[in-house]
Amino acid sequence: MKLRSLGAAIVAVASFALPTLAQNPPKIAVANPSTILMSLQETKDMQSRLDQDKKTLGNIELDKRAKIKDLTSARDALKPDAPQYAEKNKELMAAQVDLEVWGRIMQADSQRSFKLQLKQLYDKVTAGIADVAAEKHIDLVIAEIKPEIPENLDQINPDQLRALMTSRNILFVASQLDITNDVIAAMDAQYSKK
Repeated sequence: MKLRSLGAAIVAVASFALPTLAQNPPKIAVANPSTILMSLQETKDMQSRLDQDKKTLGNIELDKRAKIKDLTSARDALKPDAPQYAEKNKELMAAQVDLEVWGRIMQADSQRSFKLQLKQLYDKVTAGIADVAAEKHIDLVIAEIKPEIPENLDQINPDQLRALMTSRNILFVASQLDITNDVIAAMDAQYSKK
């Protein structure tokens, strides 16, 4: 009995809601967050800063390796039974350990910093999509996932190809429903004001 009343209630609510939806159908759009993220000037500037930081760290690493080479030469210039040999060997080992530890710390710090910046930028992208959707009175934005399938299929195996093809979530969208370029333009304009 309760099931019939519930069914009747659902039918009654639907009969009132359907005419409203028919009069005001929801506006739906599509945006590709990956394309937006990779196309933004802010992303390009972030990548440029990361490349510069990587170059700076590479120069520091070269200096540390040159120091190790000099310490190795200084140690090897001595006879193994010379009193200074043990001291030079200890300096060399300390420099090698320092390089290894420094490298691990810099790698972990770089990865943490990159992930943090990427997450912040992704949050801005989702906010940018929401802003454009609100401006255009769009009720729903679907994230388009469109993985790139390589032109040379010899680069991937059949399972990888199948996975790429089935991970695509939208097979066709009319260009007027795609707000990706609108979001990029709005976010780049906002970024250039800073």
